[in-house]
Amino acid sequence: MEEELKIALITNDSDTELYLTQVLGLTQINTQLTVAENSPIGICSITNDFDCILLDIALSPMPLDLVKKLQQFCKPAPIVIIITEGDEKIAADIIKAGALDYLINNSISPIELGQILQRAKHLGNADKKRIFAEAALKHSEKRYRTFFEKTQGFSCTHTLEGIFISVNYAGARSIDYTPDELIGTPLIDIVSPSFKSLIPSYLTKICREKAVKGYMRVMNKNGEERIWRYHNYLYDGDGEPYIIGSAQDITDRIKMEQEIRKAKRTAEESEKIKEQFLANMSHEIRTPMNAIIGFTNLLLNSRLTNEQKDYLDTIHFAGQHLLVIIDDILDISKISAGKLILEQIEFSLSGLIDSLTNLFRLKTAEKNIKLHSHIHTDVPSLIKGDPVRLNQVLTNLLNNAVKFTAKGSIDLHVKLNTSNNGKRVLEFSVEDTGIGIPTDKLETVFESFSQANTDTNRKYGGTGLGLTIVKNIIELHGGHIKAENREGGGTKFIFTLPFIPARAIAQDKLPTPAKKRQQAKTHLKGIKVLLVEDNKINQKLASIMLKKMECEITLADNGLVGIEKLKHASFDIILMDIQMPEMDGLETTRYIRTRFDAQVKAIPIIAITAHAFNEERIKCLEAGMNEYLSKPFEPSVLYEKMIALIHGQNDQGYQENPSQNTHSVVEVDWIYVKTFIGEDEHDLSEMIDLLCVHIPKMIHEIQIQGANANWKQLKQAVHKIKPNIALLRIIPFKQVLDTLEKYAEEETNLDLIPALINQVVSFAEALIETIKKEQERILTNLV
Repeated sequence: MEEELKIALITNDSDTELYLTQVLGLTQINTQLTVAENSPIGICSITNDFDCILLDIALSPMPLDLVKKLQQFCKPAPIVIIITEGDEKIAADIIKAGALDYLINNSISPIELGQILQRAKHLGNADKKRIFAEAALKHSEKRYRTFFEKTQGFSCTHTLEGIFISVNYAGARSIDYTPDELIGTPLIDIVSPSFKSLIPSYLTKICREKAVKGYMRVMNKNGEERIWRYHNYLYDGDGEPYIIGSAQDITDRIKMEQEIRKAKRTAEESEKIKEQFLANMSHEIRTPMNAIIGFTNLLLNSRLTNEQKDYLDTIHFAGQHLLVIIDDILDISKISAGKLILEQIEFSLSGLIDSLTNLFRLKTAEKNIKLHSHIHTDVPSLIKGDPVRLNQVLTNLLNNAVKFTAKGSIDLHVKLNTSNNGKRVLEFSVEDTGIGIPTDKLETVFESFSQANTDTNRKYGGTGLGLTIVKNIIELHGGHIKAENREGGGTKFIFTLPFIPARAIAQDKLPTPAKKRQQAKTHLKGIKVLLVEDNKINQKLASIMLKKMECEITLADNGLVGIEKLKHASFDIILMDIQMPEMDGLETTRYIRTRFDAQVKAIPIIAITAHAFNEERIKCLEAGMNEYLSKPFEPSVLYEKMIALIHGQNDQGYQENPSQNTHSVVEVDWIYVKTFIGEDEHDLSEMIDLLCVHIPKMIHEIQIQGANANWKQLKQAVHKIKPNIALLRIIPFKQVLDTLEKYAEEETNLDLIPALINQVVSFAEALIETIKKEQERILTNLV
């Protein structure tokens, strides 16, 4: 077997590491690659055991000194430097200092690399090394001369005064000159008029700093302006110093980028118009629907004949069905825009399933269908996740099962299973004995506006969006869904979801229906409510609801009137519409939170709006509101929110900085972390030390860039911390970072960025506390 060649790669660039690993794999040489950082610690880790060292000097400010330092630690291992195009002169200087050869990054062929490694392998003593270095230098100089003449970019040398000494042929032709025409010509003669005044400062800077890179506008022989990106060096070796220059013409690329940016702006504007249309549509439909469903609920609670009750039940059902269609359209819009955010809260899975099956038993009883639910004994009762979205998925699947089943039964099963990557997942299945799905439609039923048969919509109704939304929600969780034809007739939908078992919680602290009923015993009699609403119908509806709760109501037609009411009377709670004339709800809330005394500032405010987008909710909370209700809503929901706020049962009570969400506890999935770093507690302890040092620095950088409105740098700072949070599997934290990165990259929703940064800071503080506790546990066990 061929002897293994030990190679060390020193780089800070993951792309370079990946590229060289791939090229090494193609050399057909038996190699063992060790990667070290381009840092003092990384260099010190390189020993004499290596046969060859590959050194990436792209980010090294003083590469020659770095090579000399390496030679102290790793003699006699040959050093091959990795350079970027245009750094050949630096390479020549480093080779003179003792390096073996150089390779141009992203232009390395397996044959070339293999030849260099073979040469390195056979260097056994200092004499051979010296002979080879001389030969390599000659070879390098020849390659440099060839490269200079053949390169398609602009390569040149010029004096310290800017007079061209040499110019390569292709570079001269790129601006319609010959090399002879440019040699002896001042650089200032070919730059554009707008750039001429900058040439003296360029010459001064390169003499002072030794290396300069930037952009330069030049004129070709026909008077057309071109844009160069250059990277030039001062050579001050033997003889008279001069400048080595290389440049790339990026004019066409800049034009293309401008066209792409223009197209992107057009697409973003189109997306904003679409979102605004959907928001307006939702608002305009929900406003009258609020009155229709609201007054229908009130009438249903009054004395009615059976015939009247049947009519009202039909109206109520039709109104709820219309709201489902609206919500489907909004959900699919959010999903396509990447704006559907998942929660991570603890909830009772068994409680959710019980509530759901109890609700659907009424529907199945009407059709004489049996409904069974079964949760396997090994399924944890308490899990962490998004109960609202899980309920939405199961409701949609059960609704379809009821809709398409005329007789027989519906079965809901939940069990533990193992995914393809060996992780534990929850597997849900919904089976029915209905009409089934044609085999060729089993995949397409998950596509938007798709239904199994052309007459399905005519017979059963629906938008064809339900299963699309279900599939997207499940995949956002990291799960999968499929449909199968059930043997004997009917359909079976199976989906899996990753889950996190919740820590033990006292049952009386869970948000169960029983607890809600217990809360409902608290009365609102005599509570003074300020209702700020401009729509007369909504005023009437809300007033009737509040009177039934025995509240005392004061009406205000807009924010200005509401502020005047607050100046002359005291209130226990404010119900605030958002879209109003004179002064809207957001502006009114900010005024209340900043201009009144402490007693008025502390009054709970509930937003009541016909908007249904999550961005609207964030704006409301950021303005200082405590809660958010989307019209139309059930009286019981309003009742519960008022009870929670007034009697101090709401964890979201107003603070001086409402946008700063505190996260007292952050759950780290240590089992998931150990799948990457192993079970060794020492390794885990070292990783925690690094996190404690670097996360505060990265958070500080995010705060700095956000405060200075440097959106590009903010996006980069957020992107830098995301892999760490993904490793720890803190999903809510990562979702906030994803949203912040998206807004910074697109420079949209800039008014929401401060609130998101506050959430990031809060998450980070809680994270540091959590991992320090884990560190204490590890150290205690290690003692």
